[in-house]
Amino acid sequence: MQLLIIYLGTVIGSIIIKIKNLLDLSKDIGDMGYKAIDNEDYSPKRDYSLLIPIYNLFKVLDERLKYKQTIDYFLNDLPNNPDFEPFNDIEAEAYLNKQTGLNALLVPIMYKRRLEKASVLKITKDDITGTVYYEIVDADFIVLEAKGEIAKLSVEEQEKLVFEYWQRVVYRGIKNYGGIEKLMEAMAKNPSLDLKAENDEPEPEIEEINEFINEAVKEEYLNTPEKARKLNRKR
Repeated sequence: MQLLIIYLGTVIGSIIIKIKNLLDLSKDIGDMGYKAIDNEDYSPKRDYSLLIPIYNLFKVLDERLKYKQTIDYFLNDLPNNPDFEPFNDIEAEAYLNKQTGLNALLVPIMYKRRLEKASVLKITKDDITGTVYYEIVDADFIVLEAKGEIAKLSVEEQEKLVFEYWQRVVYRGIKNYGGIEKLMEAMAKNPSLDLKAENDEPEPEIEEINEFINEAVKEEYLNTPEKARKLNRKR
């Protein structure tokens, strides 16, 4: 019975030290503003040596000692290490909110999930082309990633392009369906509604589109209290 307790104690103890080593390393890397790139060669493997009593403790304590001895050199060499890359702005902000080893591991995973669920918009404007991955949160457009020439623009400029795109979508919808209320009803019935300009007619400048939408809102809602309350409920 005592041997079993000793065996379980060394296994549990070695696993705890192994996890602490991983979390400490993740925090040190995160504090430098870096993350591990998805790489099968770098992914942690099952370590069955942790099941060998006594040896498991020596092994993880030796790893802990080597970690302490080499961590400064390892961190200084991160910019040259192909297995790591800097956090993007969204990941960096999420990590700074909670600077722990566990959060350093979770932040890239959560960002990847947001990216998989993001809306995708291909933009061609003047000499700028590219693809934007974005999400809408509380009526704000948040750009998660941009590819192509558009990636050279600032995040604010990218978000402005996405906003202008949706202004044009609303403009076309109001023109095609004869009002905001009818447009909203059509979109409720068919969320994937294709709102293209009829007969490929040229669209006005964004300022004129914005003014058109504001006038449509005033005419259809602000001058009709009952509809205004209905609009607020939908928001």
